[in-house]
Amino acid sequence: MRDLSQYPIFAQSTGSQYSNINKALLDPSMTSARIHHRKMDVASSIYTFNLISSPQIVDIATSYLGCDPLLTSIESWYVFPVRGEDLSSIYDAAAQTYHYHLDWIKFVKFFVNLTDVDESHGP
Repeated sequence: MRDLSQYPIFAQSTGSQYSNINKALLDPSMTSARIHHRKMDVASSIYTFNLISSPQIVDIATSYLGCDPLLTSIESWYVFPVRGEDLSSIYDAAAQTYHYHLDWIKFVKFFVNLTDVDESHGP
């Protein structure tokens, strides 16, 4: 997270750009449930590369899939409670409601929390 803080972030639903997470959270007009870094910024981080290429992650993916894993996407999101009146459309747009992915016949996704998370942070 420290490495990515040098890059701008973008509101998923509005496309607004912010220089950092704190500026996005302080913007009273920001109603997005998810903001993100550009994929190229995430991919250029040495810390990200070290995480995704760690033997533990590769071994878990290989064991689960039964074959060598293939990295197809890498993302970095900040997800937080939204503000506004019509929350259902905002949450739907940010994929916060039930959905499933069928990207490949065999696939696995890893979600790594970069901040502390407990029962007060959502389901």
